[in-house]
Amino acid sequence: MSNTNNEIGREAIDNAVERLLRFARFIENAFPETTSSKGIIESKIVKIAEIKSLLNSYYQVTDERETLIKMR
Repeated sequence: MSNTNNEIGREAIDNAVERLLRFARFIENAFPETTSSKGIIESKIVKIAEIKSLLNSYYQVTDERETLIKMR
C-alpha cells in the first residue's frame, strides 16, 4: 500500500482510481452536482510552498520535494 518513506505507492493510487470509477454511477445519482463529470469527483491540486517551508522548519528537516494539496 505504501512504501517505507510514508509515500503513497502506485498500487494504492491505482486501487483508489479503480474504486472511484466503480462507484461513479452511484456518486452521480447520490450527488447530482457530479452529473457533469459523470460521477467523477475532481478538484484542483495546488502547490503549497509556504506551508512546506513551515513544516520543514517545524520538523527541522530539508525536504526538496514539491508539496501539493488537493482542494475541495
